[in-house]
Amino acid sequence: MRTPLSLVSLFTLEAKEYENITFDQSDATMVTLLILGICVGIVLSSLYTLYQRSVPGSLVRALLRAAALSPDSAKTLAELDLSKKGLLGFELRHNLVLQKTVQKAEGEGSDTRYYIPEALKYRAEGRFDKKGNGPLQFILTVFLSIGLAILLIKLIPFVLAMIDALL
Repeated sequence: MRTPLSLVSLFTLEAKEYENITFDQSDATMVTLLILGICVGIVLSSLYTLYQRSVPGSLVRALLRAAALSPDSAKTLAELDLSKKGLLGFELRHNLVLQKTVQKAEGEGSDTRYYIPEALKYRAEGRFDKKGNGPLQFILTVFLSIGLAILLIKLIPFVLAMIDALL
C-alpha cells in the first residue's frame, strides 16, 4: 500500500548516485535551501510591494486627491485623515522615495504640512497608484512560489540524470 506524500517530502531533495556527477546529501541540502530562499525572496518582495502600495501610497494618494501641489496648498496628516496611521511617521523619516516625493511646507504652526511638487505629480501617481499587488495577488504569489519550489525540487533529479547521461 502506498503512503500519502507528507509535506516535508515535497520539499526534500534526495541525494543520488550518478556515474559522472557527484551529488551527495550536502549538495542536495544546499540546492534545496537555495530554491527555498529564492521562493521566500519572491514572497517577501511581493509583500513589500503590497506594503508600499498601502502605507506610503495612502499619503501620496491623499495629497494628490487634495491637490496639495505647492507649499500654499500643503495639508497636515489630520486634514488628510491620516493622523492615526502610525507607520506613516516612520515612512516619512526613513523611506527615501517618499522623502523625495513628499515635501514639507515651511510655515508657522506646530503641525507639519506636506505637499507634492507639481513637477513630481505624474511620477507620484504612477509609483504610488493603488493598482498593483493587492491581497489577492499576494496570496497567489505565495501559492505559486510554493508550487515553483516543489516543481524545482522534484525536477532537479531528472535534470541531473539527463546531464549525467550526456557526459
